[in-house]
Order: sequence, then structure tokens, then C-alpha cells
Amino acid sequence: MPMASFFPKTLLPTEPPPRWFWITSLSLLLLGIVFFALSLVVADQQSRLFLAVIPFILVCTLALHAYYLLHAGRERHVAAASLRQSQELLQEVTDHVQEVVWMLRGDTNELIFVSNAYEAVTGHSLREIRENPLSYKDLVHPEDRARFLAKLAEARSTGKFDEEFRIIRADGVTRWIWSKGTPAGHASEVPPRLVGIAQDITERKQAELDVAKHLAAAEAARTEAEALRLSTLTLTKNLSMDTVLDTLLASLLDVVPYEAASVILTEGDCLYVARTSAKTVQMLEGQRTTFLERVRVARKSVFILDTAKEKDWEDAGVLQGVRSWICVPLIASTERPSTERVLGLLSVGHTHPGAFTAEHFRVAESLAISAAVAIQNARLYERAEIYAAELEALIGKQGQWQARKAKGDA
Repeated sequence: MPMASFFPKTLLPTEPPPRWFWITSLSLLLLGIVFFALSLVVADQQSRLFLAVIPFILVCTLALHAYYLLHAGRERHVAAASLRQSQELLQEVTDHVQEVVWMLRGDTNELIFVSNAYEAVTGHSLREIRENPLSYKDLVHPEDRARFLAKLAEARSTGKFDEEFRIIRADGVTRWIWSKGTPAGHASEVPPRLVGIAQDITERKQAELDVAKHLAAAEAARTEAEALRLSTLTLTKNLSMDTVLDTLLASLLDVVPYEAASVILTEGDCLYVARTSAKTVQMLEGQRTTFLERVRVARKSVFILDTAKEKDWEDAGVLQGVRSWICVPLIASTERPSTERVLGLLSVGHTHPGAFTAEHFRVAESLAISAAVAIQNARLYERAEIYAAELEALIGKQGQWQARKAKGDA
């Protein structure tokens, strides 16, 4: 039977006895040796007296040892009970919080302790992390792993860790984690320890990304609206056809990153390139079978991500070398839809496939509305100038005829 069972609520001491215990025990031992030696030296009657004192010394020694065992054992029992209570309280706290409480060795970064919330956050069992204290590094997303390990290495010298990173759960779902750690224990403690928490912030991170996305969309919409407003004002400032076409291509480049763009106007049933980025003018041959003619007849915009995948694509003329293509008809709208006619086409190209997006396509369609109005006004202005010149010529001829008639009458 263990000795501690004779002493209720005590535990055998594990620390060396204190100095007073050794001094008192040694003193009693020396005193017993002295009395035993005296009993051998003196006469028989006195030796019995000295021998009678020796059992008393032995009883004092036993009492001293019993007192030490009781006192030290009770203190150790109280300390163990207090430690067990603290551990139970800590376990109760960590088991009822959603954050993961962890503790690392500062020299090897091995996990010393991790709370039960680790299973809920990562989807992995505590048995896995206890068998391999470094397996938590494999949970970090590959794109964030290098940064995470670098910050963890810095924590060895700075003693602080504060980082946001992604992890891949056991079910393959990616989650955002925020973790913060601070030094634990004394600064001179070897090995040093780092204690902290880890919290799932996926919802907050997603909200931040959504806010940033909405802000970017709002800024893009504001920029687009401002560009369309300025382009519309610029297109309507001058009624010269050359100025309108040059302004249209310049305004388009501000919102659509094209490499080659053309304004193709109609003349009856024919198409001709009125203006390109190189400011060339040419007639299009074989327009009856080209994609341009199809857009003119259908009156519908076309957006092609990769022309190489389009059947019957003709890599010639203004479409030569084009891999991404946007074509918008320039329609002159009137009060009666039946009288609408296509003034021309706005052709936008790029040599790389997928260079344009749906947003670029939408902006090009928006800009084509004001461009069609400007082109229609420019044509009316040109016709008005022609009529004015003809009228002036007629008036001049009539004046000459009247002058000759007046001279003849005279």
C-alpha cells in the first residue's frame, strides 16, 4: 500500500527536503552517535542512562520525518488540486469559445496546446495535430504559405505574430483565418513559448471583398459616364465629318483598349472605310459575304472573343490580324422605327484573343449611340453646305442674267 494512503489529502513530495530538515536530522543523528559513544565509555549505570536517551532521539527523528511528510505532502496536494482546478477552468473556457486557442514552441514552432475549436475550424481531428505538431502548416493555402511561414519565422525574434491567411479545410473549402500570438511565460524561459488565438474571418473578408468590388464597379461606372459625357460633348461641338470621326476613335480608345478601330460608313448598299486609327479611306470589296455586311443587314452588335474559332471568318482588309472583335452598327434613330437606317459600323479589333470583355462591349454600344447622332448631324451639315454652295451659285448666275438683261434693255 502506498505511503500516501496513510496520510489523507496528501501527496508524496517530489522536491528535495529543505535545509532546516537536513540540519535538524543531522543534529539528531550526531546527538545519537554522541550518546551511544558515551554509553560505551562511562560506567554501567550511566551508560544505561545514555542508552535510554537514544530511543527518545529516534522518536524525535521519526516525528520530524512524519511532520515533514505531512506538511510537504499537504502543500503538494493543495498545489496539485489548484493546478487541476486551473486546468479544468482553462479547458472549460477554451471548449466554449469559437476561436482556436494555441500555444507554440518558440524554437521549433511545434504546437504544444490547441483547443477543441481546432476541429470545427479546420475539419481535422485533434489526434492528427497531436501526432504531428507541425501538420498545421500543410493546412495553409499554397498561395499564402510562404508569407505565413516567413511571418512565423519573424515571430521567433519579435515574439509577436499577427497575420491573415487562407486555409484549406478537410472538405476542400477555403476559409480565411486571422491569428494573433504573443510571448508567454518569462523572457528567460527556454524554450520560449508563443500563445495566441485563431479566428475564422471568412464572412468579414468576403464582405470586404464585396465592398471593394462594389466600390470598383461604382468608380468604373463613374469613369465610364464621365468619358461618355465628354465624348458626347466633343462629338457635338464640331459638325465636320473628319473631326467627328477622329473624335469618335479617340474617345473610344479612352474606354476600350483596342489596337485597331475603324468607322465604316454606308453609301447606298456599299460600305467604305471612312476612318481608321491610321486615318485611311478605302472601299470594301466583297462586302456581301463579310461579317461587316452581316452586321449591317442584321442591325445587331457582334462580340467575338476569338475569331479563330469563328466559321467562315475572313482575315482580310480591316479585319486582317484581328483575334478579338467588336462591331456595333451606327443606327440613325427617328420617331418612326421603320425609317431607321444604318449609317455605318464601328469596328474594334485586337490581335490577342479575349482582349475585350463584356464591359467593353457594353461601353462601345453606348458610345455608338452618340456617335450615330454626330455622324447624322455631320452628314446633314455637309448636305446643307452643298445646298448652300449650289444656292449661292444659282443666285450669282441669276444676278449676272439680270445685269445682262438690264444692260440689254438700256
